[in-house]
Amino acid sequence: MDYAKELNRMYDQYYCGPNGHCKYWEKCKEGLLENIYPCKFFSDRVKIGERYGTNPLLPKIVFVGLEGVHEGYKHNPIPAIDYSNPISVPSRDASNNHYRGVRYVLAYLMAQFTDGKNNCPEDASIGKLEEVQDSQYLDQYCLTNIYKCAFGSGTTGLPHTKEMQQNCIEILLEELKILEPDILVIQVVTGRPTQLWSALMNKFSGSDIPLCQAKRNKNTSVYRLNRDGTPFYCVWTYHGNGGPYPYKRGGVFVNNNEYISRELNPVLDETARLLRADRVYTKEVCQ
Repeated sequence: MDYAKELNRMYDQYYCGPNGHCKYWEKCKEGLLENIYPCKFFSDRVKIGERYGTNPLLPKIVFVGLEGVHEGYKHNPIPAIDYSNPISVPSRDASNNHYRGVRYVLAYLMAQFTDGKNNCPEDASIGKLEEVQDSQYLDQYCLTNIYKCAFGSGTTGLPHTKEMQQNCIEILLEELKILEPDILVIQVVTGRPTQLWSALMNKFSGSDIPLCQAKRNKNTSVYRLNRDGTPFYCVWTYHGNGGPYPYKRGGVFVNNNEYISRELNPVLDETARLLRADRVYTKEVCQ
């Protein structure tokens, strides 16, 4: 499939307002005073690796975050997906806390479908990620955001209106319809739309019973969803810059080896095991 073409075609149905605004733009930004909450960017699109979905041995993995930074696009729409444009593809060298959280989970899962668990990163430090050559996976996954527009002067704690929470989920579901992930990783705890999980359950006829879950809460867990009879897995984790424990117990996710080893890794292991089992079963049925 030409993912870029299909995604751009879908976005054209939404980003059809004046100056490239989303058709929900005016409604979504009602009540946000521009002198307090200036527009950072609008009409966001996924960042998709050029090799996404090209290797049948590797799962198609989609990550979901809150909103991007998109330096240089202030007050502007994000352009159509073009693999030659750096704005359209995942970074191959970003090392901030958020992206290390993405890179760690991606490398840990992908390794179990290539070199085996022995080549999973030991932690989320850049050194350990580079040791397992995690860059080999960075053009084979997709990164998207729940919110397609961003308002505010800072980088965290941005406002999300009720309309944004409703309308952006609709676009996210359309992205997932095209991308057909085997694993959907949602790295959002604070700021997630209240209807996100129910929308996913309704769209993909999923189960609310976690298949594996950290003992403390559901913020690190995996669920089975179904897309036209084909199972796929939804993994919830903390944001890379989010704190699963109080700071005195290790700080944010990517610097917190206690969280990684005790809570996150068991969920990722079970996710990989379940997906491998599904693939073996499907192969046997087809034969």
